[in-house]
Amino acid sequence: MGRKRRYLDEGTVLVAGKCMKLAWYRVHRPGRGGGNAAARLGRRHKRDVTVLVRALFPGGRRIVERNIVRARRSTRKALCAGKTVLFRPAFLHDGVAIRPDILERRSDGAWNVWAVKASSGAERHFQGLAVEVHILRNLGFRVVPGVIHLDRNATVRSASILKRTVCARQVERLLPEIGSRIRELKRRVRIDYPRPFPLKRICGRCERLHRCRPDLPERNVFLLFQGDGGWRVVDELIEREILDLDELPDEMELTHVQKRQMAAFRSGRGAVSGDPARSLAERTEYPLFFLDFETVSPAVPRYRAQHPFDIIPFQWSCHLVRGEGGPAEHFGYLHDDRDGGDPRRGVIESLLSLLGGEGTILVYSGYERRVIERMAEVHRDLARPLRALVSRIFDLHEFVEHCYYVPRFGGSFSMKSVYAALHEGRSYRDLGVSDGTAAVEAFLRLVEEKPPPEERKRIRENLIEYCKRDTATIESLYRRLMKVRAEC
Repeated sequence: MGRKRRYLDEGTVLVAGKCMKLAWYRVHRPGRGGGNAAARLGRRHKRDVTVLVRALFPGGRRIVERNIVRARRSTRKALCAGKTVLFRPAFLHDGVAIRPDILERRSDGAWNVWAVKASSGAERHFQGLAVEVHILRNLGFRVVPGVIHLDRNATVRSASILKRTVCARQVERLLPEIGSRIRELKRRVRIDYPRPFPLKRICGRCERLHRCRPDLPERNVFLLFQGDGGWRVVDELIEREILDLDELPDEMELTHVQKRQMAAFRSGRGAVSGDPARSLAERTEYPLFFLDFETVSPAVPRYRAQHPFDIIPFQWSCHLVRGEGGPAEHFGYLHDDRDGGDPRRGVIESLLSLLGGEGTILVYSGYERRVIERMAEVHRDLARPLRALVSRIFDLHEFVEHCYYVPRFGGSFSMKSVYAALHEGRSYRDLGVSDGTAAVEAFLRLVEEKPPPEERKRIRENLIEYCKRDTATIESLYRRLMKVRAEC
């Protein structure tokens, strides 16, 4: 049996601009399945916007075949039949296949090649268009590239939520580099296994990092906190090929957080700056409300005063401690998906009812503050009590970054890292919904797909348990910090 022929696609060419080895993996060892929750949510956004955009091109012919050979055949037939608008046509040149979102015939004989994007900006999509223009020009097409994207200022009352951005000059500047990249990529993918490539800071976020560099120390440079300018330290260490934190030079200029990290790594226990317990006691007052929201941000607006990707809270969880040493009581709210309406009003009214007018609201990021501020803009009759809540918020995430670190944080201050540190390496994987993006997916399934009663009940229970764990984690962290003695 002959070896299956591999074609490069637009995504692989774009990945090669960041890492040639990762592009090699995409060709030789492609991932299987539908991707993670974030990828599935991104495809849902793209699908919603695509439906709107295609309505602007009546009579357009959609090329439905997924196989590149059959899709090319259908594309040629459509062009020969005089079709002036093609959705997802297929083209292949010199081993590189592309599927532009829209190809539209112009009156001057050229073609508009439109990229349809579920985003409110055009610039970050120029590289993808440059790949498409490179291939189409080599096939003899005269093309004008552009992006059809969302208007961030539009609402449901706007004449359109879409904008067209023509970007011929910007794409033209990228073409020489794209041509060189494709030539280099084709050379690299012919190698049976790529040689190691120099590490970059971006490698720390790559899911294939440890497969790519199995020699990487367990306590490696990518664990260093990169906020507050810490990324410069990471860049310098990589440039000097110092990857093991146990080999960190004494003269290295670290940030305050990084110094605390290294103290925790070396001692094997928590490292503290200042007096967390005293500081917390001075800056908080009972009752204490430990609060977390779950939100959805649809690409296409549905409700009054909503913009593309606007914040729509649909759930909150709160652990309430009424007095020092007292137990935590749990309260929560999840929008009733059966009414099909705007969840925002019910969310904020129920929250205002619980939070009252006194006590500290403890959160673990600046997100809850942003949600409440946005709701005050939308619901002006409730703006005053909502803004009063903002003045009572205390961000425990920011506080922890500045005073506390334990080795089990693993280089991250995320909620999941805190939970693992407090519960000896446990994760959220025992839950039916294990992260925020999965929570969005679950909620959208409730409101858009109307599952059977038993499944609906299970999804709602999973959402409640997930949000509840977040606020229980914040409350547990607070109690832990109240026991931490000043050490440095």
